[in-house]
Amino acid sequence: MCSDCIPGEFAFPGGAKEPSDVDMEETAKRELQEELLGIQIPPDDFHVRLFDVIKVQGFRRKYQVHIFVAFDKINKWLELLEVQHLNDNLYRRMEEFEDMLSTGEFWRLNMQHKMYVSPEVHHFEWMPLRTAVIMASSPHIQYVNDFQYQEFQKYGVQSREPVGEQMIEVLQVLLKELEPEHDVVI
Repeated sequence: MCSDCIPGEFAFPGGAKEPSDVDMEETAKRELQEELLGIQIPPDDFHVRLFDVIKVQGFRRKYQVHIFVAFDKINKWLELLEVQHLNDNLYRRMEEFEDMLSTGEFWRLNMQHKMYVSPEVHHFEWMPLRTAVIMASSPHIQYVNDFQYQEFQKYGVQSREPVGEQMIEVLQVLLKELEPEHDVVI
């Protein structure tokens, strides 16, 4: 889960294109590797499909979002990805971050290093596409776990961010494309 705007929001990996990125597919791969805590994706085993490009209005500015889809059946690295291993690495990183905060070391770092050591993600979890669409499409917020519930309560979150709402629409289209014989009933 990650979000700059709503703590606890269940979200997809993403981020901005950097000057060193050749194209948006490379941006997607780099961001995915960063958010998966440095997991290295073999260069010959990153097979994605550009699903859509949408314009979204975030809280602070407008974005053009390139949505890529990767399937585990054709991405061996994804099929072998162990969520527990990711969470173990994440929890170790959180402990290091907490130690740096408690000693004051964090506040002596430059901004780029602060961003590197600060966890963007609280927890990794697989969620079936159908489940994600049903939960996200509900008129009432359905919490994916206790952490999300606690964060939403703590910050008074009563609705999804605008980017999240548009992503729900994209997920619904993707689900219809992948499972045309099933309608999602909310």
